[in-house]
Amino acid sequence: MTKFGDQLFVKSTDEPSFVIHQFRYFTLVRRPVMGQDGIHYKFGIFFNSELETLAEQTKRTLETIKARNQIAELEMQDAVDATGGPFMPQMLFKKPS
Repeated sequence: MTKFGDQLFVKSTDEPSFVIHQFRYFTLVRRPVMGQDGIHYKFGIFFNSELETLAEQTKRTLETIKARNQIAELEMQDAVDATGGPFMPQMLFKKPS
């Protein structure tokens, strides 16, 4: 359960929002919006499922990084299997004149 002043992040945009009041299924938040005259604050209502704490956001980010690393490793392994040897990107060196 969150309380007044806690910082939550919108899952889809990662923008920070500050809790004003949490209801059963949704939360009233204040969020910063950058404009031509500087930062303004707007109020918004989000479903609780759309918001996450910093710890949840960090966990989700780390899981995304791990998944991307696994994909990259699989692609590198496919390149090794296709060439029959270690995959080394070709590097072009300029001859000294």
